[in-house]
Amino acid sequence: MSNFEILDKSYLNTTTLIAVSSGTDTMSYLFDRTSKQYQSSGHNTNTSAVTIGIEFLSAKNIDRIILQDHNLKNFNIYYNSNSANLFSITSAETGTASWTGNSDTALYLKFATVAATSVFIVATGTMAGGDEKKIGELWVCSHKFSFEDNPSSSDYKTKLDRRKSSHEMADGGTSVYVFGDSYQSKIKLKHQSDDMRDNFKDIYDDKKSIIVVPYPTGTSWEGNEIYEVNWDGDFEFKQPSGNDYESVGWSGTLNLKETPK
Repeated sequence: MSNFEILDKSYLNTTTLIAVSSGTDTMSYLFDRTSKQYQSSGHNTNTSAVTIGIEFLSAKNIDRIILQDHNLKNFNIYYNSNSANLFSITSAETGTASWTGNSDTALYLKFATVAATSVFIVATGTMAGGDEKKIGELWVCSHKFSFEDNPSSSDYKTKLDRRKSSHEMADGGTSVYVFGDSYQSKIKLKHQSDDMRDNFKDIYDDKKSIIVVPYPTGTSWEGNEIYEVNWDGDFEFKQPSGNDYESVGWSGTLNLKETPK
């Protein structure tokens, strides 16, 4: 099991960066963080390729690409408008970003930092033949840091906070309208090094949204969880974990709440 990762916000955040060869009416679903999926239109055979292109206004240093809720079986991911520039993947899924028999509906891809002006996904086949090409979320990111140690289960308090409206009807029944769910967590950490304390202080001082990925990799992506969050609360990592603070490190809690979708 890998340690929690903190990433910068995804560089894919507007349709003005995207060009698709099919499915233009659903391309905003690539980054909307809802259950809706991008899908092609009229490309439901394994001989009909679909291209999703992302063109940045300036080069971005990226080392993470994440695909959620997708059905791609045969596809390539390359950069800088050159189909020979396949990403060299260092996570467990594959060596290069070229698949001919993928069966994972979620992929968390790590690779050495690339200064990318563009990223392209070219998909030909789907897991079930005869389907349109579909992707729920596509994240293009840069890694900030990983936790030194994961919190224990008792120190990782997490939930999906449901926003809803309930109304009791005349017959005694209850009508419930659900607006949506949002991720919240309290992560308590002890014995953190000076470097890790400084990492937490940097994101606290930055006052910008980040991405948290609990348990990002293993033999497959465990839990399929990734969230854009804000730090909501105080900076507590000035508290030594014991009397000999120079050797026992620092303690504190991260209070993280998901940003609006």
